[in-house]
Amino acid sequence: NIPFTFSHRAAKKDELKGVIVSQTPTEESEVPKGTILQFVMTTPETSDNISFGILERTLPDYPVSVNLKYEIINPRGERNEVFSMYHKGGVIAIPYMVETGSTLILSAEDKELVNFLVKN
Repeated sequence: NIPFTFSHRAAKKDELKGVIVSQTPTEESEVPKGTILQFVMTTPETSDNISFGILERTLPDYPVSVNLKYEIINPRGERNEVFSMYHKGGVIAIPYMVETGSTLILSAEDKELVNFLVKN
C-alpha cells in the first residue's frame, strides 16, 4: 500500500539486466505517508515473443484510497492478478514483461481504468 513508479535504463557494463539499481527515497528512509517510491531498473533481456515495457498512467485523485488491482490476461485467455493495493491516485508506473499479445488490466474498486494490449 505504498505508491510507486518505475523507470528503466540500459544496464551499465558492471550491472545485471532486469534489476532495481536505485530508489528514491533511499531504503530505510523515514518519509511521510503517501510518499511515492521511485524505482529505477535496468532494462531486461527479452525473447521473440516476450515484451517488456512500463505501463504508466495518471489516475484520478481520489478523496480516499481505493482498492487498485493489476491483472494480466495472457494470449490464451488465462487471467492472473499480479497485485492489489490501496492507492490515492496520481501517477503510477508498473513494469511488465509478458507474452506479446497479453492484455494489462488496471482497475479501481472493480472499475476498469486501463485495458492495454501489448503488441510488441
